[in-house]
Amino acid sequence: THVDPGTAFAFKLASGPVHKIAYTAQTSNRDIDIPPGEANYELRGQPFEFSQDSHIISFMPRMNERGKTVRYVLRRPDGSEEVLLDVPQFHYGWIFTYELAEPVPAPAGSQLYSIALWDNSTANPHNPDASARVGYGPEILNAYFEYTLDAQDLSREQISLK
Repeated sequence: THVDPGTAFAFKLASGPVHKIAYTAQTSNRDIDIPPGEANYELRGQPFEFSQDSHIISFMPRMNERGKTVRYVLRRPDGSEEVLLDVPQFHYGWIFTYELAEPVPAPAGSQLYSIALWDNSTANPHNPDASARVGYGPEILNAYFEYTLDAQDLSREQISLK
C-alpha cells in the first residue's frame, strides 16, 4: 500500500480549560494595479479597527510570486504607530504563521493595517511576466492576523453551538 505523504494534519489538545477564542481577520486590499516592470509597487491594506480591547497573537501574510515585502502596523487611538511585523524578503512559497512571543495589546479604537511591496521587474526570479500589468487575482494581499478579546472568558460563559 502506498501512502501519499503530501498531506498532514496535526492537532494540539488543550491541557486545561480554554478561556479565549482566537479570531482571524485581515487587512487586505484588492485594488492591486502593478505596472509592467515596476520593482517597488506599494499598497496599503484596508485598516481593521478593533471595537473592543484586544490582544494580537499572530500574523499570516499571503501574497503571490511578485510579493516582495510586507509589514503590519498598529495605530493606537492616541495616534502612535508601531510596526508589529516586518517581512523584508517575502517569499510566496513560505506559508508561515508568525506567532508572537507575547501578545500585543490593541485597545478599542486601534487600527491594524498592512503595507506591501511587489516586484514586477525582470530582477524578480519568480516573476512569470515582467511585461504584464498585474491586478488582483494573479496577485493578492491577504494580510491575515489573529487576536483575542480581553473581556472574553469562556470558563464563565455558556457556549451554544446552534
